[in-house]
Amino acid sequence: MALDVQPIEYGDHFTRHDYYQPVYRVDLWRQLEGPPGSDPAHWGWKLDAYRIRGARSVREVRAWAESNVSGRQIVIWIELGPENDRTIVRVEGIDPTNPNEDALAE
Repeated sequence: MALDVQPIEYGDHFTRHDYYQPVYRVDLWRQLEGPPGSDPAHWGWKLDAYRIRGARSVREVRAWAESNVSGRQIVIWIELGPENDRTIVRVEGIDPTNPNEDALAE
């Protein structure tokens, strides 16, 4: 899938930088081992999920994830909305438990 890139005006957003502090979520996925000779496509996954506040950028979140990855797969999300009604938006990575994720990323 080709990127759809369009220019925007600087003020074309709905929140103000002076009071908005992003909240990130980092999912670290590790594939569990199945019985010897079994198909890895059928093995399960273990998730360790973390909420990160106070990051100056997604790069800082990525650096934290990389320093704690220990062979796991990284998925980074940003949380949007009020505390009691958050939506998460994927910033990076692919959820290994969702077979449709590869198609979304292409």
